Amino acid sequence: RIIGGLLSNNFRPAGWHFSALFGLPADVTTTAPLRRANARRNRVAKRSSTAHVAALFADDEELAVQRRTMTGESDDARPAEVPTGGPDADAELNPVGDTEEAIDSFSRLEISGGSSLLRAPLTYVILAAVVMSGVIGYRLFGPGHLDGGALGSTDIGLGEIFDRLLGRHLDVSTGAAVPADPYHLVIGVLSLLFFGHVDVMVRSLLLAAPILAAITAYVGAGSVLTRRWVRGFAALLWIASPLFTTALSDGRLGVILVWICAPLVALTLCRSLTTGSIAAAAGTGLLLFVITAGVPLLLLVTVLGTAVLLVAGRGLRHLWLLAPTVFLGWPWLWAVVREPGALLTMPGQTIATDSAPTYLLAVGFPAPIDMSWLSGLISDLGLGEVSAGILQLWAPILMLPMLILAFFTLIEARLELSRLTWAVGLYLGGLILAAIQVHLPAQTGPFHLIGSYPAAGLTLVSLGSILLLSLGADRTAGRRPGPSRTAGSTTAKSGAKGTSAGSGRLPMRGLVGLVTVAAVGLIALGAGRATTTAEAVTATSESNIPALAADRAEGATQARTLRLDNVDGEVLATLVSSADGTVLGTSTVTSAETVGGWPWQRRPLPITSDQVLVAQAASALSADDAGDISSILGELGVDFVLVGPDAGSLTNSVSVSEGLLPVGPTSSGQLWRVDKPYSGRFLIREAEGQVSTAAMHGTTAKVPAGQEGRVLTIADATDGITASIDGEPLPQPKPGEEAWASEFDLPAAGGEVEISLNSPLYPVGVIAGWVLGLLSLIVAIPFGRAGNTAKTGRREEKA
Repeated sequence: RIIGGLLSNNFRPAGWHFSALFGLPADVTTTAPLRRANARRNRVAKRSSTAHVAALFADDEELAVQRRTMTGESDDARPAEVPTGGPDADAELNPVGDTEEAIDSFSRLEISGGSSLLRAPLTYVILAAVVMSGVIGYRLFGPGHLDGGALGSTDIGLGEIFDRLLGRHLDVSTGAAVPADPYHLVIGVLSLLFFGHVDVMVRSLLLAAPILAAITAYVGAGSVLTRRWVRGFAALLWIASPLFTTALSDGRLGVILVWICAPLVALTLCRSLTTGSIAAAAGTGLLLFVITAGVPLLLLVTVLGTAVLLVAGRGLRHLWLLAPTVFLGWPWLWAVVREPGALLTMPGQTIATDSAPTYLLAVGFPAPIDMSWLSGLISDLGLGEVSAGILQLWAPILMLPMLILAFFTLIEARLELSRLTWAVGLYLGGLILAAIQVHLPAQTGPFHLIGSYPAAGLTLVSLGSILLLSLGADRTAGRRPGPSRTAGSTTAKSGAKGTSAGSGRLPMRGLVGLVTVAAVGLIALGAGRATTTAEAVTATSESNIPALAADRAEGATQARTLRLDNVDGEVLATLVSSADGTVLGTSTVTSAETVGGWPWQRRPLPITSDQVLVAQAASALSADDAGDISSILGELGVDFVLVGPDAGSLTNSVSVSEGLLPVGPTSSGQLWRVDKPYSGRFLIREAEGQVSTAAMHGTTAKVPAGQEGRVLTIADATDGITASIDGEPLPQPKPGEEAWASEFDLPAAGGEVEISLNSPLYPVGVIAGWVLGLLSLIVAIPFGRAGNTAKTGRREEKA
């Protein structure tokens, strides 16, 4: 106020405040007795109230349980005995006992000691997660970018991700018109947190995934479990799941996102059901969107759960469970309606894994166990030769303590029926779903059909089994002996019963310890597999095609490269475009479009005419006397032919083919250039048959003046491509039966041709969905204190 008065030329108030500043010490001394008197009155008022000690007392339900216990024990006329064997007159006044567990079960007062980190179970779980992250993720360190496994190359920019989200054109092989997966939206949003660096985001996510999953599992378990050590036990089992450890090494970001978000769904959904919070329901919906993006088949579980809650009358607020998925993923959902098989596929690059037998699915393994690393380790240590097949039998044996604990939980723990139903229902439902998944062809691989990856089923299996084991550890290992209700029981009998109950608790705690050791063993199995598997994600500076071909693919002509590999004596042909092999170069919809039919008779669909042309080019190149194939490669927009390393005789066959000029060896293999006067996929065909290149600058191609009858050919199989000059659409000639490329008649005057691969309304609809998704995020923010309001409402109803 002094400075403000001086700046506003108001000197009188400024002088008064300035003089009051010097009198402030005298005012403090004068008012000190009054402040001390007020403090004494506040302390007296606080002592007269019991609100500050309300947490030390049990509520009405707990007191009712203790009254029933005291009533049952009051039938015994003899005084109780202390552990030394003598009577204790005061023991009857404390029927609960004086142990730490008994006091903790009666009152919410924390009596376990200080809050040292060494006493917190979460500390040791996080320590195990850190070790797990370092052992499995050591390949993530290094120059370059990440590549391999189901991840694909992370050598892309944030702008490319949002271009893909706002458009339907997928530049892989000969092109496709499909919406982006919700998985790509999640990757783009997470990359914003790392200032647009996709590679840094993915590395950080893979390294921090065990720690984040452990923390969320510990927090989420609090909605069901109360003991901290049992919550830590559940978190350790959660990160030790074979599905999760396999996802870390293979780069399945979808499964990793599910493992981080699924425990939080249990927490927020319970809060929505108990407090009626709309914010909790909206938060659950956002988490379910991320889970659906990671494992699409879990969308059915989300829809089914929402329907059950609505039919049960739990409130229309639970429509928010589906709202974020509809808002943010409506283009993909519309494609799923037309192609339901997309739910059976997994986002990311395709990995042709073998189907796991049912007994391995029952214990959580998504694929057959590879124990070659352990066999090699035993051989290196000089302990003899042990086949990997024999060592595979030890993995189910490692699960034996978990099976025993689950058995005793079912017959001894006396769980609540609702929780037992949830645990068993999730486990059996997930096992049935996983067994069905591995027998359903989801997409075509290089040489055979690939079954659906059982991530959805095994997620439910893991949730159900961990819930059952945790409840067993909580109830069986920590249960107090029940009171004797038999009249006339002797003192010796009561003492013997208490001793047997206390000793019977020790074997169960030992069994829980064995389960903990087994969980650490599962983490070791996952870490060992990561050292030998060929699908592991690694840091690399190389690309799947040489730099010369990559520059031509991203340049004005957008040329493609035909890559040939020798896989077990078979030729594998891959038409590589700009997005092939990257994080963006996948689509669950296009993967599902290769297989059709009812679930019990799914089979590969006939390949399209463009893929027939690719097969013809591959067969001609692998033959020794195929002749000139430059015309076939020119129709596909191919400028280079690449033969991968260790191709054997395939390299010799390609080298004698006509129409190819050798470039030389590269880090990716032998490279040839197609000998033709034009380049790329945007071509101008004259009426006489001559072909020239139409160079692209963004979405515009500059066409020079020429004769009538010219045709602009776009070697892209995407539907709905349009071309216009000065806003006037170009006419299209009648396509042939085998035509797959888009063609447009060019005027003799030429001009700048604007080429559109998407509908202009599509980005508008996508952005509108994002705005509604942002609204869901705002709704999910817990403004106010809805929980206290709900409790007050319940008290008023009771009154």
